[in-house]
Amino acid sequence: MSGFYQILNDSILIHLKVIPNSSKNQIIGVLSDGKGGAYLKVKVTAIPESGKANKAIIKFLSKFWKIPSSKISVNSGKTSSIKTISIDSNSNEIIKLLSQIK
Repeated sequence: MSGFYQILNDSILIHLKVIPNSSKNQIIGVLSDGKGGAYLKVKVTAIPESGKANKAIIKFLSKFWKIPSSKISVNSGKTSSIKTISIDSNSNEIIKLLSQIK
């Protein structure tokens, strides 16, 4: 994996490093894992308890990328800070936004 996202058919997979319990919701940027992979580093104010941080990630990214929250789901890492989410759309607008993140 060379980037933090992959386009698969009609969806986009995004690899995240989530920092819960932060002072504000924000995208920090792309973080290298030192093994050739990368993650999108995201901070959320929610605590990592009972899925609250996962819900906060979906809500925040939904607003940030202006897509319905129903199109975003956590595929793996539900109890980890390293997660993979999917967006059920591969629209050019989202891909353009992702490609601009440094």
